Amino acid sequence: MKNTLNKILLLDDSSSTNLYNTIILKEAGLASSIVSFQMGPETLDYLESIEKEQIPELILLDLNMPLMDGWEFLDQLTAKLKAAKINKVKVIICSASLNPDHQKKSKGYDSVIGFIHKPLVIEALHQFLK
Repeated sequence: MKNTLNKILLLDDSSSTNLYNTIILKEAGLASSIVSFQMGPETLDYLESIEKEQIPELILLDLNMPLMDGWEFLDQLTAKLKAAKINKVKVIICSASLNPDHQKKSKGYDSVIGFIHKPLVIEALHQFLK
């Protein structure tokens, strides 16, 4: 994966975390476009409404969210991407969870390329974008 991405999508129920992550990503120049959402269902609706060419290359995903947690989002995202024959989307989980089972579980998803503990640090992100 190249170092400058066309689009990064942030999914975290905390608007302050999304704002912080947006600032960090913009300062690092990692993406031409950054979009953020606070709920899984609205994120899935957005992804279904855009053209394939506009699909983000990277999603930074929180796990602990209301309505739909990160695992439920990943399950639905995986099914939708598979049905649309889209395989360019990579996911990095960015969570406060210290549960080692969460890291193990994340390895069961082909699209998940990494697990970062909050807060986001660019150096941690770079190791997955090489």
